[in-house]
Amino acid sequence: MKAKQFDKLAKEAFGSMLQDFGFTSDQSRGCTFYRRVNDDLYHLIIPDLLRSGERYDVMVFPFCPRLDPLFSEKFPDSLGIPTGSFCYLAPSGVGPDQTLFEASSEERFFSVFNSQVAPLLKTMAVGYLDQVQSLENMLPLIRSPHQKALASFYVHGDAASRVQLEQQRDRLAALDTDDKTVSAILGLIESLLSTPA
Repeated sequence: MKAKQFDKLAKEAFGSMLQDFGFTSDQSRGCTFYRRVNDDLYHLIIPDLLRSGERYDVMVFPFCPRLDPLFSEKFPDSLGIPTGSFCYLAPSGVGPDQTLFEASSEERFFSVFNSQVAPLLKTMAVGYLDQVQSLENMLPLIRSPHQKALASFYVHGDAASRVQLEQQRDRLAALDTDDKTVSAILGLIESLLSTPA
């Protein structure tokens, strides 16, 4: 299956079910579904077709706009995943077990969606996200080092997170600072570190 066909089918299938839980894909160029919880938090569900075009996985994660200074440019399709590889929808819940769902044809896509994916979205994905209602709830789930340091700063304050922020500043400074994302994150960290406690 081609990516455009998959996006169309996923928008139809996922969209018809997830809209009942407040999700939309209106701003997505593909099939990224999101709902705004509050000014500080979004929930995202992204069906992602593998290169073979035969199967896909589903990524489920929360996101706080304050963790990415380029949020408005990247939202909703190009955000990093704060929970890293612990984002996959599986029969056991949302975590590191990457379950693959068949999408070899339109008929097979809908059959597998209705029998396997839709029940997991209701019981596992939405339930998992419903538990994350604030950045404080999200903090223990974050695996990205710089995002964890930023979240810790916002939740616990300067004194508790200064060492983490300094470590991430030094780590990122060693990377390609011509990269727009790295440069923006470094700028954000520097501004937070220069803020009086």
